[in-house]
Amino acid sequence: MQSYEYTLRVIRLAGLFHDLGHGPLSHFFEHCFQPKKLKELNNEYKFSEKWFKSKGDSDQFNSSKLEHEHISAALIKKMIPENDLAQDICSMLFDDIVPSNTFKAHLKKIAQLTCKEKINDEFLYSLKQIFKSIISGEIDADRLDYLQRDSHFSGVKISSIDIDHIINSISLKHNKAHGFYIRISPSAVSSVEQILISRRQMFNQVYLHRTCFLFGKLIENIVHEKKISIWKNHSLDDFVKLTDEVFINAIMKKSGIEKEIDEDSSVQISALLFQSRMPLSRITERYVAEGNLEQHKEDLKKIPKYEDAEFYAITPKEFTKLSRNQEKKGKNSLIHISLHDSEATIPLNAFSEVFDSTLWRKNVIRLLVVKSPIATAREKDLLNNQIVKNSKIDQVVADGEERLKKLDGKGKQKKKSNQP
Repeated sequence: MQSYEYTLRVIRLAGLFHDLGHGPLSHFFEHCFQPKKLKELNNEYKFSEKWFKSKGDSDQFNSSKLEHEHISAALIKKMIPENDLAQDICSMLFDDIVPSNTFKAHLKKIAQLTCKEKINDEFLYSLKQIFKSIISGEIDADRLDYLQRDSHFSGVKISSIDIDHIINSISLKHNKAHGFYIRISPSAVSSVEQILISRRQMFNQVYLHRTCFLFGKLIENIVHEKKISIWKNHSLDDFVKLTDEVFINAIMKKSGIEKEIDEDSSVQISALLFQSRMPLSRITERYVAEGNLEQHKEDLKKIPKYEDAEFYAITPKEFTKLSRNQEKKGKNSLIHISLHDSEATIPLNAFSEVFDSTLWRKNVIRLLVVKSPIATAREKDLLNNQIVKNSKIDQVVADGEERLKKLDGKGKQKKKSNQP
């Protein structure tokens, strides 16, 4: 019972803490700070060699570039004084970090409850990977949550995900060939496939939507042009104070938006467009084969209307982890399909045409061809004297609302004039 309770505690805390490292505006924040290697930062980001299988793994991990997962691990280490518990939670986030001896003993006891085979390191590793897949896997708890929540609040309709059916159709199994693995019945495969399809829909329609993507680029333009350092010393104490409001206010202030706006200042205009929530206009979206990207840009620049355009390439997203994990670790899939006529199983990606489809891995890039921020501001009349004199958000919004009222009034007049 003690082993079960400790393991459950580790998984729950990993689920709770694994995204603590997301900064303001989520993933956009990662593009706004200068990438640093962990070993270049302070001791808050130093992880003990005991957490790794070898010194080589430790050195490689500490030489990696800072990402939000590393900030999560550093915060976990800072918050939890129990070194073994902190290590075990972080082992649920990174393959490179090994479980503590305490956790290994608990995993062995759990394995012995269900497995009559000799429990070796491979079996323990496969069991740990099963628990890790609850945090980050093909059908992890995070994905089951955010897809439905984001769909609801964004207003984008996706097919419902039958969570109860999936949970009731999976079980923990083992054999000599695969160690521990998740077995799922064939009747639930369509429900698992729906997760992948829904995820692709949300990325195309919300997460990587051109308007959302370009608002992020406006922020990046301000940060990089002004060399703004919002998080100077990468201190964890400073990081937890970085709310969306603090981050945006700092960027707006340093962009010079409160001063008289220079109509040739891309930084000020980017800040004005972001603050007034006015998206860049005239966005052309094209799909280009990866190898033809640069040539396609050059061809477009020869067209007069695209001479001052800006180009943004959105690389394809890997929607499934199955193939990537197999190539990376040389391991079999964690998810297998049970065949009712025997004890035989086959990997999910070999059974499901959806998961095995090249649709998720094709090398096609979305190219956004966008009118420059300066041209957009002129086109939308954002640089007239009234707005230049005072470009605070309340006045920009008030001006926009007044224009909408006038347009609405003209529409009503037209409707009345058309009536007999």
